[in-house]
Amino acid sequence: MPSRQEREQLAGTNLHQALRDAKIEIVIESLEPVGDGYRVLFRKGPLTYSESGIDEGKLEDGPATDKIKKFVQKVKLAFGGNP
Repeated sequence: MPSRQEREQLAGTNLHQALRDAKIEIVIESLEPVGDGYRVLFRKGPLTYSESGIDEGKLEDGPATDKIKKFVQKVKLAFGGNP
């Protein structure tokens, strides 16, 4: 079983890849564990968006799952993008 640090790294890698796959130019400022999930701070230019309580499985299961794709679309909408 991967260590917590390895799982955090995997979550970050998967999220970066999912953003690239969706062709979304948003920077991940921070990704940190909170309880049983993650808190992520995103930046696009001067705008920021923070999401807390993100289920671990959503980010750790891979960059091509429906869960992470839906999450990436939610982030895109938060910055005013079209779905």
